[in-house]
Amino acid sequence: MRKVMIVGASVRAAAQSARRAGLAPIGFDLFADRDLRKLGTARALPIVDFPHAIVPLAAELVEEDIPWMYAGPLENHADLVDRLAAERVLWGNFGLSLRLARNPFAWTEAFRRAGVICADVRSDYDELPRNGSWLAKPLASAGGRGIVPLSAQFQANSRVYYQKRIEGESFSALFLAEATGAELIGVTRQILGLPGFPFAYRGSVGPWPIEKAEACQLRSIGRIMAETLGLRGLVGLDYVKADGLPIPIEINPRYSASAE
Repeated sequence: MRKVMIVGASVRAAAQSARRAGLAPIGFDLFADRDLRKLGTARALPIVDFPHAIVPLAAELVEEDIPWMYAGPLENHADLVDRLAAERVLWGNFGLSLRLARNPFAWTEAFRRAGVICADVRSDYDELPRNGSWLAKPLASAGGRGIVPLSAQFQANSRVYYQKRIEGESFSALFLAEATGAELIGVTRQILGLPGFPFAYRGSVGPWPIEKAEACQLRSIGRIMAETLGLRGLVGLDYVKADGLPIPIEINPRYSASAE
């Protein structure tokens, strides 16, 4: 059975998918819980040095000819991804594509040039209303943590950007991207919100049925992500459905939580 190394904050779902694909997963995450250990080799990464602790541990414990892939939030660590990818085969996106996909100004501009409607984004909030119609979002996060409505009580910092709030239901689309385009695999409805974290991801319901126009627009977005942003493999797109069409909110250029 071919082995694959999987790295992330929680890799149990990805490891389960790997087993169903006939692979033997080697999991590195923050928990190494019982369910993950049942699937194969597992090792907990120390939270104080996450995710950078994977570099010495992988070199020590995993043969160099074993490929690897990542789950969230390693898409926010492009330099680390490139460092590991220089040492072993990567099943996923390299740093160049990650920097584009995780830069809201870059991917929003790419989508708009192709005629896709996107939520407005700003780098500062000086002229923005403080009535909750805009959101302050971390530049590097996962699972919706740290997203808050822009209000009079908001304390600014350099690690956030601002996105126009789009009213509607939240969804996630999963694509399989390659050089010639991207296949739309499916869509899930997102369940959001925890005490103190109004946009925290809690789970998905799916596969979710979508209309023809919505599917057509999603396929166009997938093609842009593959051809313009250079994304490959599994890619997640979070979006809000408004007036029957998807409005992109965020790109997750890796095995996403809704991939299950």
